Amino acid sequence: MLAVALMVALTVKPRRPGVDSDDVVMSFKEAIAKPHNKVYVDHIRAVEKKWGIPENLLLRLAYEESRFRPDVVFGKKDSEKGAIGMFQMLPRFFGKRETLADWRKAAELAAAYLVKMRREFGKWEYAIKGYHCGETDMRKMRNGVLKTGCAGPKTADYWIKISQDVPVL
Repeated sequence: MLAVALMVALTVKPRRPGVDSDDVVMSFKEAIAKPHNKVYVDHIRAVEKKWGIPENLLLRLAYEESRFRPDVVFGKKDSEKGAIGMFQMLPRFFGKRETLADWRKAAELAAAYLVKMRREFGKWEYAIKGYHCGETDMRKMRNGVLKTGCAGPKTADYWIKISQDVPVL
């Protein structure tokens, strides 16, 4: 009996608030339909409209980065690389921790950066990939200097996940 209880305890994954529903990650469409996420959805869609970003692209990016988990959204839990907040931005590039932990301010910063990347690289796909791997690596890839990084499987997977929910040109 004790052995069975121990095996169960070792195999049960801890639940992540806002992410797991019976140990299954919520889909983007399910997440944005949740009433408690409406404030994020409405605000980020307004930011997308203001910046001329295709509907749901910035919202989907925010979901990919944070899964709308309160501990991530409000900057209580950093990534392994030190990225902060709903949009998982690095303070060394994007400013103070307090700003990045304020999801409304971070939405504006993320939108501005995404539009900047779109202008430089010409496509939303490249803007999203550049957001994920960094603009320096994106430039190196474009210039044929870098063969991994932005061209690697992690960034490709990041783009695929986002573009499946938000088909953009």
